[in-house]
Amino acid sequence: MKQSELRKLIREEIANIKKGDQAGSGAKVGKVKENPDNQFIKTIEKEIDDTIKQGPKAIVQLFDRYEDDNYHTENALLLAKAFGDENDYKIAKAIFRRHEKEGFLNGNVGKVRRELYARLLPKFKEVEDSID
Repeated sequence: MKQSELRKLIREEIANIKKGDQAGSGAKVGKVKENPDNQFIKTIEKEIDDTIKQGPKAIVQLFDRYEDDNYHTENALLLAKAFGDENDYKIAKAIFRRHEKEGFLNGNVGKVRRELYARLLPKFKEVEDSID
C-alpha cells in the first residue's frame, strides 16, 4: 500500500470515529449505539487501561493471552496504547472498530494493522526481555 493510500485510509477512519459512525467502511451506518459490539470495545479498552496501570508484567501476560486467543487486533490496540503515540492509538481503535463491525479485516486494513504491529512490537519485546 502506498503511503498516500495509507494516510487516506487513516484519515477516513479517524473522521468516521469523530462523526460517531460504527466503522469507516463506506457503507451507510447509523450512529454508535450501546450495543453488544460497542460494549465489547469498551470492555477491551478498560481491560487494556487497567493492565497498563498494573505494569510491564501484566502487559506481557495480557499480550500473551490475546495471542493465544488469536486476538491480534486487540493486541494492536494494546501495543498502541502502551507503546505508541496518540495517533497510533487512533489508528488501532479505527482498525478495531472496523474489525468488530465487519467481522474480518480487508486487505488494506489488515496491512495497516500489520504495519502498526511490526512498528510497535520491538518496544514490547524490550519490555518483555526486561522482565524475564
